[in-house]
Amino acid sequence: MSKEARKSNIANKLYRSLFIIQRETEKLSEELDNEMRLLTLAALLRVDTKMHSAEDLADNQFRRLREYEVHTLGIITERETKRGTVTFAKARVEGTADLMVVRYFKSRTPSNEVDGDLSCHDTLAAISSLNMSHPNVARLYGLAMGRSASPFTVLRSGVYSVIQYLQGIGDLDARYIAWCNIELSVLAGAAHLEDMAMVWNPSSYESIVVDDHGQPFIGAFDDLLDKAALLPKAQAATLLNVLSELKELALDWGNEHSEHSDPDTCDDERLKSLMDGIHSPSPILEQVWARVHHEELGVHWKWRKEPREYWGTISPTEQIKAIKYKHDVHARWVVSPFEQNTNVDWSLLAEKGIQIGLQSLGRLGQDTTDEEDFCKILFTPEQNKEHLSHGSVDVVFLRNMRPWSNHDACHTLLVRLWCWTGTFYAKCSYVITLSKSIAADISHILDLPDDGVEDRWGEAIEIFHGESTVTMRMV
Repeated sequence: MSKEARKSNIANKLYRSLFIIQRETEKLSEELDNEMRLLTLAALLRVDTKMHSAEDLADNQFRRLREYEVHTLGIITERETKRGTVTFAKARVEGTADLMVVRYFKSRTPSNEVDGDLSCHDTLAAISSLNMSHPNVARLYGLAMGRSASPFTVLRSGVYSVIQYLQGIGDLDARYIAWCNIELSVLAGAAHLEDMAMVWNPSSYESIVVDDHGQPFIGAFDDLLDKAALLPKAQAATLLNVLSELKELALDWGNEHSEHSDPDTCDDERLKSLMDGIHSPSPILEQVWARVHHEELGVHWKWRKEPREYWGTISPTEQIKAIKYKHDVHARWVVSPFEQNTNVDWSLLAEKGIQIGLQSLGRLGQDTTDEEDFCKILFTPEQNKEHLSHGSVDVVFLRNMRPWSNHDACHTLLVRLWCWTGTFYAKCSYVITLSKSIAADISHILDLPDDGVEDRWGEAIEIFHGESTVTMRMV
């Protein structure tokens, strides 16, 4: 019995060694191989993650992005260059929920010749750090990783049309406040750029974009230049024209008309009433008006109502900075060689207006002591003369100028009135087209040289800035 059991155990051991142990060994070996492969893969992923994180934060903390991480959502605008097309598009970037602007280049030349069309990121990088950035100037967010087949940069900026945003606001008062915030924010951003020896040189109001909350951004479309690269007059005229176009499209003029007549009778003699009501007109103004007012000329006039001048909701400090910057920019383009008959300090007036605007927010049309004081500062209304209103008026001679608003005249006389009626501002504008002979006579009166440089913006000479008393039918 024991001999048979012994034989059976030997057989079992032999079977086990030949088959079962070999299979278990193979199984364990396979499991070990799998574990080693997983360990190797994990190590590789860890190294790749570290490398990716380092690349993401390369180049002064700006992300290095792969193409698959950027998802374009629609073209905003395109710009043709000698070497190809620069495209700006809305995009989502993996890792952030914000919409951004991606800028990429479609080349018509070998890829090694496109660097000049993509060098703007150096400019943006210089103003995108925490201590150099501004909330209304586009910031560099990321760059294409390595030698991308399609070089691109990603900007943190608004992506929506500013005019569509404003025209989408139905209530006029709310739209006015939104426009005011946008203009002041843009001016504050432009002032910040000048502090850094740069200028914003927009091609049109479409160079301004807004985000989901209506916050405006400038500088997203290759329109930032070194301050020395642009003449101050050209930069000033471009900026003021862009802001003027935006305001006209966003707020609309309540009444607009063109006619061919003498300035004394045009617009039912409202222009004559305005000029006759000027307080202490200068001798220069009287000579210029005497030369013009009986002539048959083309006159384009328009007027509108506005609830409040500079009635924004951004911080008072930024508003004051923006308004002062606008006055500085205006002075670069419009020359004022003559002593003006006004004692108003416009910078102090702007600060007063901001304070009242902030206090009056949401109470438009309600009488307040501050608002009444503000009106007295502006226009000093006379007692018991309800049929009269007092306003600020300026007269500017524009010569050797190719475009002005929608007009292609080379020489014009611009007369503008700002008038507070007690409940709203009335703003009137008259553009009088001058013949070459009349323009030459006015140049002689102003003691200007006969020849001038004819360019896009020409010359702007302020003849008069002061006050006028007008009848209420003006407004």
